[in-house]
Amino acid sequence: MTPPPHAPPAAAPLTGSPKPSGRTATLPWGVLALAAALHLLPPLLFSLFLMPPPMAEARGDFGAYYYALRLALEGGNPYELEQLRQFSGLPLPPFFYPPPFLLTLVWSLALPMEAGYFAMFALNALLLLGALFLMRRSWGVDWKLAALVVATFFPLWDNLIWGQANLLLLLPALGAMVVAERRPQWAGALLGVAAVIKVVPALLLLYWVVMRNWRPLVAAAFAAVGLSVLTLPLVGLDVQFAYYAQKLLGLAAGDLKGLGLWVPITSEYNHSVVCILSHIWPGPDGFRPAGIAKLGSLAVTALLLLGWGRWVRRGCAPHAALAALLGIASIVTTYSWEHHLVLVLPAAVLAAHGGTSRWGFGVPYACMVFPLGLFMAVAPALNQHLVASVLPWISVGKLLGVVVLCELCMRAHSPARAQAVDALPAGA
Repeated sequence: MTPPPHAPPAAAPLTGSPKPSGRTATLPWGVLALAAALHLLPPLLFSLFLMPPPMAEARGDFGAYYYALRLALEGGNPYELEQLRQFSGLPLPPFFYPPPFLLTLVWSLALPMEAGYFAMFALNALLLLGALFLMRRSWGVDWKLAALVVATFFPLWDNLIWGQANLLLLLPALGAMVVAERRPQWAGALLGVAAVIKVVPALLLLYWVVMRNWRPLVAAAFAAVGLSVLTLPLVGLDVQFAYYAQKLLGLAAGDLKGLGLWVPITSEYNHSVVCILSHIWPGPDGFRPAGIAKLGSLAVTALLLLGWGRWVRRGCAPHAALAALLGIASIVTTYSWEHHLVLVLPAAVLAAHGGTSRWGFGVPYACMVFPLGLFMAVAPALNQHLVASVLPWISVGKLLGVVVLCELCMRAHSPARAQAVDALPAGA
């Protein structure tokens, strides 16, 4: 019998692996505990004992979130960096996220910043478990694959160390993927929620533009506007408007220097398309991309979206199309930090779960999750000319790994793939 077009292929998680029997369908708790320890202990030890002083003072990016909420409650403008730093007395990074993001931090009001940081650490760990459970329950993802992800998805370390919020937006985005086929309006509403936590998931609404289904877009707009209205007691309408009209445009243009964050566009932790092109065509001051690099990035983005649209038109399952588009969104912004690669998690899991060969999945996955933080820790002991030569290629490998995994995700969950798997002899 031929499965419906969007049914997950009836194959083992990785080609060549036996299908799990009743006895081996779940892993021993010891293996899962070991995977969790590999995931949590290194970033926890770094956060407790090894974090550099300026970063430790601000507790990564979490300090900006923590004090932005308190400044807003006092009637200040959380997007004014000098106000934020004077209010906190700390060398905080700028606060960049949409106003409704502050609602996700209300729980931190009862905690001092240090306790809030480690509470965010624990929350991120729980959100990861929630995401894996949702993928297991909805898509039948094998626990062996879940354990592999927990133990080896090293960008999650960066997410934990910096107190970042990528998993806060990943969960509603993942929920949208799960319900996209049967309840597209609910999917649109969930993406509206994700988009006002961080703007990146708004790109996923392109799926329904291609499908010419406007109801999810309306649902997303209602969700985003509703959360913005709920935020009005914290952030007034004038500040909200200024954020979308000025700050967001500055972010889109890649002008972090103008927004108060002096980070080179070619930073080793940036894996975006425009970063790679800036190695070829340097910008005017090292902090902003050159015009030709921007144009090249737009051209590459257009090609990636055209390739993605081709799979959508060929009937790629909605959840896989959305997962791949989230992965693409993570690399086409001007800055794609290491922790942004957390957004590629659903595409990577679906690529592996769809029956991709071990090598076909393993090589791009290894490139994407390469432990850059560990490499940078040992870099001072290495030849510096060699390190400087290797770092751009690590970024290239991570970017290409994302692109290949997104392609594999869509290929593995297309009607042609499902029919090919169905045609295999029993037990193959």
